[in-house]
Amino acid sequence: MNRTPDEALIARLLDVISGRRPMEEARGLLAPDVVSHMDQYTVRGIDVWFDWLEFLRSRAGGPVEVDLDHFVKHPDGTISAHGWLRIANARERTPRQNEARYRLENRHITEVWTTRGNYEMIFGRRVRRSLSWLLVLVEMAVWRRLPWRQRAR
Repeated sequence: MNRTPDEALIARLLDVISGRRPMEEARGLLAPDVVSHMDQYTVRGIDVWFDWLEFLRSRAGGPVEVDLDHFVKHPDGTISAHGWLRIANARERTPRQNEARYRLENRHITEVWTTRGNYEMIFGRRVRRSLSWLLVLVEMAVWRRLPWRQRAR
């Protein structure tokens, strides 16, 4: 597949998410102060990104995989990756494609936009209601502070 350098960088991050590349490689792909947007929520920092991925894996019961279909370059310079996030080795996937949008500067991902709908395979119907999703985010906030939780990085 012929990809631009920015698309190849995003594909490498998706390989990290899928466990096809080491987690530590994300440090060279993401800006240290990467901004992550999920619906109306925004967080900043690579540590939050690492914790979110670790939380996803813990709730999925193991690895997750990204099945990348295609990229779309937007007039504002951002790039959308379209595909599916699924639990590894699961045959089923959501009927509609997921989408995440990325802004890159100086060969690093500086901003990410995603939606809770992208995580339906992991969290089920809880992604469909705002209040249920807020409880997932609260669960993650508590989970991040558990003293016995081993950091992924």
